[in-house]
Amino acid sequence: MHGVLYTDQNNQAVSPLYTWQDGRGELIRRGQISYSRYASEITGYKMASGYGILTHFNNIENRLVPDGVRYIVTIADYIAIKLTKAKSPLMHISHAAALGAYDILHEKIDENALRKLEIDPAVVPEISGGYVKIGSYKGRSVFCAIGDNQASFLGSVQNPEKSILINIGTGSQVSVYTNELIHCDSMELRPFMKKDYLLVGSSLCGGYAYSLLEMFYSRVLKMAGVSYTGSLMPHMDKAAEKAYKEGRNPLRVSTKFSGTRENPYIRGSIKNIGIDNFTPEELCLGTLRGIVEELWEYYKAALPFIKGERTTLVGSGNSIKKSSLMTLLLSEAFKLPLFLTKHKEEASYGAALYALIGEGVFEDIKQAQSIIQYKKPDRIGGKP
Repeated sequence: MHGVLYTDQNNQAVSPLYTWQDGRGELIRRGQISYSRYASEITGYKMASGYGILTHFNNIENRLVPDGVRYIVTIADYIAIKLTKAKSPLMHISHAAALGAYDILHEKIDENALRKLEIDPAVVPEISGGYVKIGSYKGRSVFCAIGDNQASFLGSVQNPEKSILINIGTGSQVSVYTNELIHCDSMELRPFMKKDYLLVGSSLCGGYAYSLLEMFYSRVLKMAGVSYTGSLMPHMDKAAEKAYKEGRNPLRVSTKFSGTRENPYIRGSIKNIGIDNFTPEELCLGTLRGIVEELWEYYKAALPFIKGERTTLVGSGNSIKKSSLMTLLLSEAFKLPLFLTKHKEEASYGAALYALIGEGVFEDIKQAQSIIQYKKPDRIGGKP
């Protein structure tokens, strides 16, 4: 949701999609400091690599902006306008905030900050915080698209004030609801709907850390002349479960292989290596624990700022749903029982609830989220 693409005055894309994984923000500007650091210092806003405004700034300075650009939009905004054939794009505050230089108090992108980067503020579409219908597609209402983190929270959490949401996909996030403006250095305050917020800690690797380990094992097999084309994940899961049951002296794995949004130069590590635990099984388990512990670190840093006790841990994303061990490790780290939604694709479900609120089917978010149902995850061995 941090990514952008360029459109012309006819709402046609004139560029590829620059995703949240775009790394040009960490390139060095004029032989001095990175683009992300420069933009953060000059605007006063945290501008991590992959944020749309930062990507646009880099493109301007390197003359990479296509001809005929009228707007920068998210891919969700673009799909919405192509479905409805609306005259101009409309961007929800949850997407606007993801671009960077967002003034959360006044619910808009800071135009003065853009001008400091020599960006014309007119390139940003109109921004809305409500449930705005932008048109129809085949007789069905189409509403302004919302951010995937916000949609996932809306579609996963039954009681926002009492819950913690964990999502583990390629990246991973821990999200908690608040109705107050909170400043926490290690977490990002994002708009949820209008005048309420999500405090979010985002890991850049998340489930991708486990994929990196799979690629490592694949290369070991190739090095030994073994041809294997299937997924190694099921074998890795069993290996990690074996290590967990044996309960040996564990490896301590930091999965910050891509750094953090706060410090992109941090790298991962493997510690506590001994002759008894330097095994593939322990490395699988240690990597899973590392993913969990990075999220716990974010949440622990936010605890002094959060009012009210959180009593429910909710998990979403395939890396959680497909790993009974991951659910167990999360529950142990957060010291709470973990629940999964009975429905699939939580972000899509949340986007649908958002549209139903806009249509008047539900009176508000609280009523919409009340229909969410949970189930307990399977234990190791396959039984709930």
